[in-house]
This record gives sequence, structure tokens and C-alpha cells, in this order.
Amino acid sequence: MYMGKSALICVLLIFSCAYSFSSGSLGGTLSISSLENKTQNPDIGRILTEGLIDAFISDGRVKISTASEGDYIMEGVINSYDRQPQSYTPEGEIEEYHLAVSANFSFKKKEKEKSEWDRPISESFVYPYGLDELHAVDSVAAKIKNSLLRLMLEDW
Repeated sequence: MYMGKSALICVLLIFSCAYSFSSGSLGGTLSISSLENKTQNPDIGRILTEGLIDAFISDGRVKISTASEGDYIMEGVINSYDRQPQSYTPEGEIEEYHLAVSANFSFKKKEKEKSEWDRPISESFVYPYGLDELHAVDSVAAKIKNSLLRLMLEDW
């Protein structure tokens, strides 16, 4: 039997991995503590914490609450923040930057001392010279949020 390209794409989409993570499957709300910053960038802890919270809120699958009220707590330590030129123009000027962030995250139930899991996450983003670095940080935060969701789902 012959399948056209569009039919094959539809079949692949139906059987591809997709995930849904609503507050009901988590069984409560999530608090994201301010990330500890062990880098030389003094603002990255605040920026990435706010970016992660915004990314989770806009995603909508997990209900976010204040640090003292969540049923689950996510904590993190930013170990590295590295922004390097990625490519250059023929004239030798910077054309793109590569922003890489590495952090360790732990996830636990509020009443428990022991973490459900502790995992490292490293994400990066390449962006053009004229783009604001904060946009790149927001993009990395969204990637880290997606990685965190995948990690959370491994345990359910």
C-alpha cells in the first residue's frame, strides 16, 4: 500500500512522543526558589529565575505558586554562564554569539527533606550580534523549562 507524504507525516505525528503536564498530574503546585548563582555574571540568577517562572506560567501545564506555598519545590544552582562569539563576518566582526548555561536542579515535595530527583541541565542558544542578550537568556530559560518538564515526566 502506498502512502503519500502528507499521510505519512500525519501517521508520524500521531505516533510521535507528546507530553501533557497539567497541575492535576503533578498533584499540586510548584514553587521555584531563586536560583543560586555561582557564575561571574551577577544578574543571571535573577534573570534565569524570572525567565523560568515566566516560561512555566506561559506554558500553563504546571501551576506556579510562591516559594512558601507550593506543594513541590524546585531549587537550582547555576554553575556556568558562558557567552562566546560563534561566528564572524568576512571582515572579522562578530556575527553570532553562543550562550551556554549549565545548572543543577532538584525537585522535592514540600514536606520531605529528600529530593525526588537531582539532575544537571545544560542548554544553549545561538543568536545574531544585534539581538539583545536578554532575549537569548529568555530562550535558554525556555529550553531549560522544557528539559525540566521532560525530567519531571520521567518519574511519573
